[in-house]
Amino acid sequence: MKKFVKASTAILISILMLTGCSSSSNNESNAVDPSDVMQNINARKAIAMAIDKTSFVETILNNGSIATNKFVPSKLAIDSELGDYSDFSGDLGYENNDEEAKKYWQKAKDELGFENVTLKLVLTDTEFSKRLGEYIQSELGDLDGLTIDLKQMPMKQRMEALANGDYNISFSGWGPDYPDPLTYLETFSLNNTYYEDTGYDSKEYNSLLDKAKKASTTREAWTEYKNAEEVLLNDAYLVPIYQRGFAYLQKDYVKDIIVNPYGPKYLYKYADVDKSNKTLNMSNSDDITTLDTSLVKDALSSEVIANTMEGLTRLDKEFNASEGMAKSWKVSEDGLTWTFNLRDDAVWSNGEKVTAHDFEYAWKRTLDPATACETASIFYDIVGAKDYNLSKNSDRDSVGVKAIDDYTLEVKLNRPVPYFDKMVASTSFYPQNQKFVESKGDKYGTSIENSIFNGPFILKTWKLNDQYAMGKNQNYWDSNSVKLDSINVKISKDSNTDINLYNAGEIDRTTVSSDQVDKYKDSPEFGTGIDCATNFLLLNAGNINK
Repeated sequence: MKKFVKASTAILISILMLTGCSSSSNNESNAVDPSDVMQNINARKAIAMAIDKTSFVETILNNGSIATNKFVPSKLAIDSELGDYSDFSGDLGYENNDEEAKKYWQKAKDELGFENVTLKLVLTDTEFSKRLGEYIQSELGDLDGLTIDLKQMPMKQRMEALANGDYNISFSGWGPDYPDPLTYLETFSLNNTYYEDTGYDSKEYNSLLDKAKKASTTREAWTEYKNAEEVLLNDAYLVPIYQRGFAYLQKDYVKDIIVNPYGPKYLYKYADVDKSNKTLNMSNSDDITTLDTSLVKDALSSEVIANTMEGLTRLDKEFNASEGMAKSWKVSEDGLTWTFNLRDDAVWSNGEKVTAHDFEYAWKRTLDPATACETASIFYDIVGAKDYNLSKNSDRDSVGVKAIDDYTLEVKLNRPVPYFDKMVASTSFYPQNQKFVESKGDKYGTSIENSIFNGPFILKTWKLNDQYAMGKNQNYWDSNSVKLDSINVKISKDSNTDINLYNAGEIDRTTVSSDQVDKYKDSPEFGTGIDCATNFLLLNAGNINK
């Protein structure tokens, strides 16, 4: 009966209104600090079990997404012998079980001695986030005495709220930077993004990840990854909801947009429009937060960076590592030393040459503890990177990245990483022009005039919360491969607005929300796909009064 109720939007909204209006004035003498509730393992288990993910995917999304209890998605890490890591790891995480959820919730109430509590759920200010928040609000409303207070805000504010611990629950998502389970599991390890945001600090978890990194075979590594993921999910600082699918409409004249399986979603270097005006019109749900590759955390900003800048390598149409700033590279027999030979015809948008020194500077700036990069652990396979980032060693030169000369970069690793050439295609590994960065100080990456580019496009306009536009970089080393003259992007937080813009011919591609799928699924312009990305709830059980 529950699923039928949720399938009706009208009834769902009425339920949500009742839930939102529930009073917390009763039993005020039994008031409890929401942070104490979040620190209770039984309360977190109850929240994890109370959400019917399948119903959400089928009735709210309806776009090819897959309900999941796991953090690491399918189709990410594939081994010729072991298959898909997601299959290898087996059943993990908490299944939806309303009765068990209520039992765990009652245990938490008995242990903490409270009757009512209000928890703050922080989301971005999009229409989709509102619908998702209302669904979560309804599901958790079945736990007696729990009220969920929805707080929607722009992406940048939400990120600040998470960093400051100003939330109890948050909806979030993670897309991989490289094809290995570690790209997910590392985010909850010591001093990384979600470790900081949730206060998760498990010695067992960190120990298992360390064992995985030292493993001599893929089977050994995957076994430790599986054990680590099981610990993380059982601790319930993370509640996976679904592996993200997408439905979309795309004009028939649009060609060759690369939809990236890991890293920034859309890559436009090879894209084209079959018309005389070589302009692609798109929309995004949020604005750019920063163009500083040492500080960027959100996917939308990373997407702009990936199209206006370039690293040592770039993923091609088959998602293989192809030439970028490096024209060739080689790896030593033991897999521990990579040497990248840079091209001498690559320039920054200010006319200066892109050199190996720009990579050495950028990577060490990202690792510098003073930079406070929350994703710096992606560099930890590099010799000395972890100790330097964690202030165990203050010597920058101890980090195993070195410009041998202007066009030769040498990288020394702690362990063989066979996908390192794909790894350095991610935005975290992009170069930075030291003179320019230091001249801009804290303003670096905050506006066009405070940014510098070396990719297939440059940012031409940027109006906050309105629109931005990228134009072809005529000085890009491979500009002959770039067919588009410009990419215009509107900021739109409402999927219905996007559909209207698409139908009016103002944008050339748009995602299709669940309530529009049936209307457009027979259109020749309709399509679906699945990302190697997981969307989930973060439960803040330790990032208190930060």
